[in-house]
Amino acid sequence: MSKMKRKKQLLLISLAALLVIGFGYGIYSVVPQLLAGDTQVTDLTLKSQVNDQTIQLTVSDRNTADTKVVVPLSDNLTYTPTNQTNAGVTYDQVNHQIVIDWLADHDKTTNLTVKAEQAGTYVFKAQTTRDEGPVNTPPASATVKPVESTPTSSILNSSQTALSKKTAVPGLQKQDTTSSQSLDTKQATEQQKNSTKDLPAHADTDIVTPADFDNQPWILYTLKREWNMDISKGKTTFGMLKTVTKLDLWAGNGLPMDNSQATGYIPAGIKYLTNLKILGLGKSSLSVIPDKLNPEVHYQNGYYRAGNISGVIPPEIGQLKELEVFSIGDNEKVTGAIPAEISQLSKLKVIDIHGGDNMSFDFKDISKLTKLTTLILYRMKKTYNSLSDIIRLDNLTFLYLPYDFITGTIPSEIGNLKLNLLNLSSNELEGTVPESFNNFDASMSMNISYNTNLYGVISDKVAGLNPVRSGLTNILYTQLTIKNPDASYRASNRVTDYSFMNSLNQLILRAFAKKDLAGSYADVPLNIPDSNDSKIQIFDTYGAVITDPLNIGLGTMSPQISKIMKLSPGHTFQISDSKGNLIYDSPADPKFRLIPKSNEKKYVISMDHTDPNPGSGITELDLNINWVRPKTIQDLKSEDVNLGADNHIKYIKQKPFKVISTVQNDDSFEISMDKTALTVKPVEKDKVDIDKTSFEIQKPNTTIWESVPSADISDIENGYQIKLNGLALKPKEKVKIRYSVTAKEAFDDTGVLSSETSLMSGYKLPVASADMTIKNGQLLFKTVPVAMSFADSKIANMTTEIKRKLPDWKMQIEDTRLNKTNWHITANLISNLKNSNGDSLGDSVVFKKTGQPNQVITTTSAVDVYDGTSGTADYQDVQWGADTGPTLSVAPGLAKLGSYTGTMQWTLIDAPA
Repeated sequence: MSKMKRKKQLLLISLAALLVIGFGYGIYSVVPQLLAGDTQVTDLTLKSQVNDQTIQLTVSDRNTADTKVVVPLSDNLTYTPTNQTNAGVTYDQVNHQIVIDWLADHDKTTNLTVKAEQAGTYVFKAQTTRDEGPVNTPPASATVKPVESTPTSSILNSSQTALSKKTAVPGLQKQDTTSSQSLDTKQATEQQKNSTKDLPAHADTDIVTPADFDNQPWILYTLKREWNMDISKGKTTFGMLKTVTKLDLWAGNGLPMDNSQATGYIPAGIKYLTNLKILGLGKSSLSVIPDKLNPEVHYQNGYYRAGNISGVIPPEIGQLKELEVFSIGDNEKVTGAIPAEISQLSKLKVIDIHGGDNMSFDFKDISKLTKLTTLILYRMKKTYNSLSDIIRLDNLTFLYLPYDFITGTIPSEIGNLKLNLLNLSSNELEGTVPESFNNFDASMSMNISYNTNLYGVISDKVAGLNPVRSGLTNILYTQLTIKNPDASYRASNRVTDYSFMNSLNQLILRAFAKKDLAGSYADVPLNIPDSNDSKIQIFDTYGAVITDPLNIGLGTMSPQISKIMKLSPGHTFQISDSKGNLIYDSPADPKFRLIPKSNEKKYVISMDHTDPNPGSGITELDLNINWVRPKTIQDLKSEDVNLGADNHIKYIKQKPFKVISTVQNDDSFEISMDKTALTVKPVEKDKVDIDKTSFEIQKPNTTIWESVPSADISDIENGYQIKLNGLALKPKEKVKIRYSVTAKEAFDDTGVLSSETSLMSGYKLPVASADMTIKNGQLLFKTVPVAMSFADSKIANMTTEIKRKLPDWKMQIEDTRLNKTNWHITANLISNLKNSNGDSLGDSVVFKKTGQPNQVITTTSAVDVYDGTSGTADYQDVQWGADTGPTLSVAPGLAKLGSYTGTMQWTLIDAPA
């Protein structure tokens, strides 16, 4: 019998691969750079023309044999692509050159655009190859001139005011030399530094000039508008300035100031207004407060506009000895520190400053301002002032210091002040709120919210301060509780949500929990895994990230506030069971764990021994225990994905393979596996054997397989039970058991293997099973790509080799025979490579093999392309190196523009080559 007759050919028609290649104009996508030659020709020309930084190149070629021209570019030149109709033009990034491919039957002239990145003279040549040697055009140069700079604007002297730019039209406009642009903070401050120092004293009869006030528009305009003093006319004396008692940008004659005039800075010349009582440079921070609560700020109600005054407050402010009201409220353009000289103003009653984080105020000497009734400092820079300096101001009725970063404790003496309003919110106050808070008058409005480390118990009187107003007591995001709160406060909306580390819609103990709780009292349902020793964490360090569903999280970070705080030792917590037995009575301890009894359904948490009040829902947190059986996902499949998916295993008899049993926690809480066992067994033991010595375990969050100790493996009927000692599965975590299985015979069946998990209570989780198809071994194509693409190429005037687009292109052979023999693969074409017009590439498909001549793959003869050898592996990849395997070799003049496709057939032969 001949060798050919002994061959067992496994021809699979479906394994015909589509061959694809595309051709375009040019030789290659990257053209080797031509070396400049000495030979210059006249039928190839290049001309240049400069337009600013752009150079236009015109290339003409009268030689009909030329197919390609190259224009090298020097550094600092970039090519700008343009539409071409008679040539294919590309940019070769590797060699930094422009490649021109002439189109057949078209005029050989094209225009190119390049741009120079800097000035200089650039030389160009066009090059091509003739008679296997380089030729080029005579050089053409192009000179790019530097870009002319625009004339610079004139620079004003630093003591001058920058004027608004105007366009003068003769006979129609006159330049306004008195107007001024609004200065930014940096400009204003710089001009203040350069203004006159040590201002001279003046007699009452001396004439005032605009320069005495640094030409500041807001002062000149206000003096003219409010006091009929037009300083520019030279008739105002320094004696007349003594009659000025108020400079207020926002309440003049019932009309607001023109915003274009309310600009500039506070000059040192402010000292000349010796009898000034009111200096108002911005709207009040307390414009929403009724005037009757503080008559001193009555002047500010009316018109509210953003302030335009810039710069810093000069120390000369301390010379205004008659000043009673100083306000730059809601003006974020004034910056720097408030000068210490302000403490010299003994008659000052109102300080109202909204600094916008740009100002600071060290009020260590503020106690000297004994007549001060109103102190408003809003959003100042962090200065770490203490309230100990404030409490000495006996006449203080309005204390408004939000966002000012006041630190330390609240002195007990603060209760001696007769305040109408107290706002210390969003500071860094800490410690116990003093008992003197109970001394506050019932008409006072109080806000001490967002001081996250304030704690203590306040009375229901303090909680109900000022019930007739909308500005109610606010202790949000503090650690304050209310002793014996009256539910009527809440019902009548007389108190805001008083809370302890809460969100805006939660009350005291309700707010402790990380969940948004609902109901008449705080109610937290807890799902406890059935028959597990679960531990409930009641408290946590503030700022902790909570993921454990059994962590109640008292003290964790609220989503509405990012300040870091800790549970104060000034509070105690009580935990009782459903029968009222006290289990815990101490400050918050993050280390404490509550282990619920198996028959317990509820635990109650209270704080500071307050009486439970389910009606108002502010003193009780109920933990309702729900004992549940955990949900899991179980899986049973072959480790080798080639053997099947979806729990269906395909293999051969008498050959061991690995199986993996998986248990995954599909619940929202942690499942303890301390007393849990995994059972694996065949449904019919006479069909399948399990190797007891092969058991391995992969614990959660690891890829390492560990051998299961023999002591943890128990024999059961038809299988084994494996203990999962010391394991706990968090949500979505999984544990895996791996073992070896051997099929005794060939069969096609279901439910051959099964796996289940048992809890300590005896409850068994759902069973996972796998069906198997056991057959004799076979040799066949496992995978063959549908298409084999070759790299795009360009039409050339020489033989071109075109490689596969993906050099690592491969197919896979399955050989599951028990007794393997050598095999080989042949290839032949079913159809040649053709484009859409029917043009063929002929015998261009070749097979390259190292050290051997190329073999042409045709439709009439098959070529041996791969020799497979026997081995232990069931799956073998068939692939070739980048310089071997199927390749295209295209002769010149054969390829035309377009995409070529053809079909190749692979044949797997069960015999040596």
